[in-house]
Amino acid sequence: MIIYRFKMNKSITINTSHDRQSLLIILSDPKFVLPKLFPPIKEVEVENDSFNAHGRFMAMSFNMHGNVLRGADLVYAFYLSAGGGMGQGKLTMRIKEREINLEFEYDGWMERMSGIFFMDRWFSGFARRLDEDVRMERIKRKI
Repeated sequence: MIIYRFKMNKSITINTSHDRQSLLIILSDPKFVLPKLFPPIKEVEVENDSFNAHGRFMAMSFNMHGNVLRGADLVYAFYLSAGGGMGQGKLTMRIKEREINLEFEYDGWMERMSGIFFMDRWFSGFARRLDEDVRMERIKRKI
């Protein structure tokens, strides 16, 4: 197994019209968050606080597995592997009333492939659609 050493950090603040409690419930669900934040993810399995996600990026299949840690912040700690490359990262969400601070840290092979271009596009798309996506999810879950 080859482990590449590339560091990526990305942060964004998202304003929202939703209350903190509703955001905590919905954003702690990997099936909601992961495919919306990372569009190449096509399938997410959840068992308790653990998740396993699969997808394809630039013709390469990958697997992301990790845990959701709930405390003052929501933290998605994960490992990402594909084609012999591996990396690890953390997505931290600081949820306040009407605001979410998203911080993404990653160290591994995917940084070289995804670069800032894709990450900027994915994060800005997530931010732009989040209010409506959460609204629809609240209706679906009756929150």
